[in-house]
Amino acid sequence: MNYTVSILVVSLVITINLFILGPPAASELLIEANVEPLVSIVPWQKVAHIGNAGPNGISTNLPFYVTSNTSRVHINLVVTHLYKDGDTNLNIKLPVDESSGVEVNPLSARPMPGSSLQTQYEGTTYLNKSGGVFQGLKTATISLENTTSGVLQETIDFSVAWLSDGVTQPSGTYQGYVVVTVSVE
Repeated sequence: MNYTVSILVVSLVITINLFILGPPAASELLIEANVEPLVSIVPWQKVAHIGNAGPNGISTNLPFYVTSNTSRVHINLVVTHLYKDGDTNLNIKLPVDESSGVEVNPLSARPMPGSSLQTQYEGTTYLNKSGGVFQGLKTATISLENTTSGVLQETIDFSVAWLSDGVTQPSGTYQGYVVVTVSVE
């Protein structure tokens, strides 16, 4: 019986020595990951049939859905003239109404300081398409922000107009393009 007690005491001494050595070491590592700014823009439809142009021209609202994981976006538009049957070689067109510019109608985003919901055209541009080279106008930058969250996700309408210059145009389908470019900070 003394022998069993002696073993028990040795066992206890070993257990006590483990606690004397101290607790295990610990370390921490801060983890970082980047989420790159992303933006996408999608028109509500692939082809917009905007109605019949009269002697005063035609205007329309074109909705685009913008999604950005940032709260601020910068928008530029290219609006081409509308060419009869989409053929630029005919040179029969409804020109972009340069004086009206483009009005931007977001649901909840607001213009950033120094920006406006109305932008003017600031120069001529060209789009090379299957029907030929479509001449048009490009706008100044419009900057919008969503102040309620860190993202911007909404439909934005763009009001655009074309002129008939008071002249009766030959019948047909007139085609052109509106290109909306969105960038993020």
